Amino acid sequence: MFGEKTQALPIPLDPESTIYCPAGVLTFAVERRHINQAIADEAFADDPVAREHSDAKYVEYERENGVPLDVRFKSLHVLGSDGLEYLRFDIIAEYPHYHYVTPAEPCDVLWMFDSVANGDFAEWVFGRLRTQLRDMLTAASAPRESLNFDQAVIEDVLHEVEAEVLSSV
Repeated sequence: MFGEKTQALPIPLDPESTIYCPAGVLTFAVERRHINQAIADEAFADDPVAREHSDAKYVEYERENGVPLDVRFKSLHVLGSDGLEYLRFDIIAEYPHYHYVTPAEPCDVLWMFDSVANGDFAEWVFGRLRTQLRDMLTAASAPRESLNFDQAVIEDVLHEVEAEVLSSV
């Protein structure tokens, strides 16, 4: 994979801001996120590698946009049969991207989304979840049990998940 790889995990989801949608061996989690430098500093207080990477990202954002990063958005997390996160889709209008998360390493591979080539990010996300979910989970090294999902169950739950993701932040 050629995304931006970091030997650290991304900022964990906030359970109090998250709606969980079980789908057999998987769980989809829709989170209303708020991210800024203080939140990142707290999340990475005990992880110097993640902290250094996070600090660089915030400096880059501020340099490019002229203002400190302080955003509210939706994130769609895909949790495996072990309850750990393996995929994340951050639905930020100015910065749509997704992650392959490998908790065992720890490792996070971030991919920026090209809306010119691929269209609407949310539509793309749900298209991938309907057609490429098993391959994406495999790429993130999800446990074998997580790959044994029932596509009909996934499809049923994705309708609810999609409605929640597309509702306003």
